[in-house]
Amino acid sequence: MVTLAALGAVLIGVSGCSDMAMVIFSELHGVVMRGGEPIAGAELQRQWTWPWGKEVAGDTAKTDSEGRFHFPAVLRSSFMGSILPHSPSIQQKIRIAGEAPENDIWQAEKNNYRPGGELGPNLSAPAIAVVCDLAAAPALHGGVYGVCKVSAKDGRR
Repeated sequence: MVTLAALGAVLIGVSGCSDMAMVIFSELHGVVMRGGEPIAGAELQRQWTWPWGKEVAGDTAKTDSEGRFHFPAVLRSSFMGSILPHSPSIQQKIRIAGEAPENDIWQAEKNNYRPGGELGPNLSAPAIAVVCDLAAAPALHGGVYGVCKVSAKDGRR
């Protein structure tokens, strides 16, 4: 008969005694434009909802004089998430503040914890490069809906 302590020891041994690194929102490097012209000083509001970690959070970034911005990766860990099977369902959104009306430029449901997993099924990359044109019609780009065209930071897609 297996005791609870023995089962716990096996699970800890299998998991390597460490939490699994989970990428909730991949690192983004991008530029915001309108009809090919960069938008300087735009405030981007990034939001995510991660039900497994019971987290609703966000952060902001501002574009520089050339319309460029950067968001670091959002990383989390969960011991239980590393040993229990589950299907991630992370809601992601990026909005530009001050636009009339405020413009959701990125909407995605990330169903994995891979870096760059927003690029599409079974794809990954250390970071994602985005070009967001506010004059463009929203469309699906990889696993992202909006006006941001996405690709791997190193050019892969």
